[in-house]
Amino acid sequence: MRDDLKISDQVKLYNSGVEDILSQLEDEFFDVCLTSPPYYDLEIYSKEESQSTQKYKSYEAWLNGFIEPIIEYVCSHVVHYSCWSVKNFKTDKKYNLLDDVIEIHNEFGWKLVKEYKISNGSDHTYVFSP
Repeated sequence: MRDDLKISDQVKLYNSGVEDILSQLEDEFFDVCLTSPPYYDLEIYSKEESQSTQKYKSYEAWLNGFIEPIIEYVCSHVVHYSCWSVKNFKTDKKYNLLDDVIEIHNEFGWKLVKEYKISNGSDHTYVFSP
């Protein structure tokens, strides 16, 4: 995407699990953070050790040990916007990730400012700002 937009010189990509890299980014500040959160145990692609279900045995443990630290970092190191892509069909039955993401942002002083609906109708991107 960065090559197609011809912004490669303006974008840093990190190819690592976020929980493994946050401590390396303490002195870094960003204009935007765009993330599409995993859905804990709703999309399991393998039994590899890197899967959320291997490290976190419950949705609550995953939310507190994985998602909340990401949002806390974003709210303290992103200058303008945090954008989360949350698919509504992934939040309505087993747990409500969207409400949890909104609540955690609110705890750190960020508010939901915009919702973008994707053309297929079930995907949405939510933008938060301080």
